[in-house]
Amino acid sequence: MEALGLALLIIVGTVNAVDFTPGCSFIGGQCMYTVQLGHQGQCDAQPVAVSSGADSQCCTSVQTDLANLQKDVQNLKQQIPALTDVLNKTRADLITSRAFTESLLGDRHSLLDMLHRLETEMNKTETQNSHILALARDEIASLRRDLTNMTLALRTCQAALGLTTRQNVVPDSLSGDVHLSYCSFNSTDSCGYTKLSGNTSFYLLHTGSSTLTGPQVEHSAGINTGTYLSLDIKKEIDTERQQGLHSATIESSLFQPANGYYCIYFWYSMRGSDVRQLDVNIRIGGGTGFTVWSMSGDRKVDWLLGKVDLQTSHPFKLDFVATTDAYKQYNYNAENYDFYFINSDIGIDDVYVYNTSCSNLPRCPPMAVKNTLNNVTSCYTFHATPMTWTEAYDVCRREGPHSALVSVETEAEQRFLVSHIKQDTALSVVGQNGFYTSGSDVGNEHSFKWTDTGIPRPVNWSAGWHAGQPNNEGGNQNCLLMQYPADDYKWGDIECDSKHPFICEVYYQV
Repeated sequence: MEALGLALLIIVGTVNAVDFTPGCSFIGGQCMYTVQLGHQGQCDAQPVAVSSGADSQCCTSVQTDLANLQKDVQNLKQQIPALTDVLNKTRADLITSRAFTESLLGDRHSLLDMLHRLETEMNKTETQNSHILALARDEIASLRRDLTNMTLALRTCQAALGLTTRQNVVPDSLSGDVHLSYCSFNSTDSCGYTKLSGNTSFYLLHTGSSTLTGPQVEHSAGINTGTYLSLDIKKEIDTERQQGLHSATIESSLFQPANGYYCIYFWYSMRGSDVRQLDVNIRIGGGTGFTVWSMSGDRKVDWLLGKVDLQTSHPFKLDFVATTDAYKQYNYNAENYDFYFINSDIGIDDVYVYNTSCSNLPRCPPMAVKNTLNNVTSCYTFHATPMTWTEAYDVCRREGPHSALVSVETEAEQRFLVSHIKQDTALSVVGQNGFYTSGSDVGNEHSFKWTDTGIPRPVNWSAGWHAGQPNNEGGNQNCLLMQYPADDYKWGDIECDSKHPFICEVYYQV
């Protein structure tokens, strides 16, 4: 307001109140309005006579400003009750909010106390459950031991009575919900694997191949009379084929989803300078599948172990896909066929599919007996049920991808096995008939070899033989038996179709 910019000059002096005359004056270019002290709340009357028009205009402006100021003050006074009400309401809302907040804080403390109690109870329950599970595992292990001992005792009685069964002495090679799908591709069982359409196919093949680049023996029993799955090139090019890549595919039956994990082991052979590629594909639904393992080129060793750790929650099929570019064309000049890229045989044997991750599999079968020699640990399982040599081999292979009939390669190993047999009454009884090992001279008479790895190696520890053994009595004794209990189970050769107890072995570097 303009009035606020004016200077109010209050003249205080020795002039008496009677002599003082209020009014306006225009001095030095400024409007001066003099008032008489003690007249609060009222405007002093303007003198009747003013000195000039400027003085009159000055006083009128000041009085107008004062009147406007009074109106503003009056308006503020009228708004004070409403502002007071707003203030009071705000204060009440604040009090209510504070009470609600304190209530929430109380509820929070109650909830925290409840959560703490629940956590304590949960921890207590978890501890109890862990204890119960531990007790359950111990009880299961105890029951397994009792069952094994009872089974051994039963086999002892059966052996004494001359009775035999096909049941394995160890009830399970795996524990819990872990299951195994195993295929050895023997001559009578392809385990549900089927050939997919195409010009190139897998065949069940005996030792080697028609081009002589396949493995020396099949892997399952390590002998040249067994069978394995093979992409046999010479068979493939018996009919004329054009140059180019050709693939053979064999597919498993459907595997149902488990806990989201699978472990796949398989033994494969890729021999020959012209070998191309072997793939493992997983096929889900009607798709073309995706590759989870691949190998190419000449591997130079007869049998190698492949592994796939698979994670999927969908049903799937397992495909083995072998690729070759072998072909033949008729040479009209020479009037015969020319063959190209034929040194390229690919073989597959002993496929294991577990419904768990590979890291979850034990190194050794449950209930195995361990022994460590020269930084190598061997795990042995003793089977009292008499079986033929090939039947016994199948049982051992099912215990795991590294398991086979035992190979007794040193005197120390022989002493360990004999000591364990003699300390077990049931084994000592059934052991009167001897125990099968992996030794065999099938296909090469008088040249016994250990066959556990699929790559036969000579039986070099000759001191293991009983006097006069091996003698090939009857001309058909091709399997090595720990045969003579009275001579610390020294060895003899025996017909492979005769039935005997046997020992399986898994070994690994410490």
